[in-house]
Amino acid sequence: MAWIARASDLAHILAMCVAGTLTGAEEERMIVKVKEGYQVLSSKGRNLGGPYRTLEEAKKRLRQVEFFKHRRA
Repeated sequence: MAWIARASDLAHILAMCVAGTLTGAEEERMIVKVKEGYQVLSSKGRNLGGPYRTLEEAKKRLRQVEFFKHRRA
């Protein structure tokens, strides 16, 4: 894999790789509003990160998790 020079490139690649892997309903079920902000949960209910202050931060973390879950070694 080529070196990624900028963080914006990485974000673009993450968005391209994860596009279409989760439906809106699945994404809503995996991001939960808690007192401190937003929590990212696995489909089994395990904590995957957070709390995050904004919904956008939680969605970014969920995209990261999905990217590495589907990445081939």
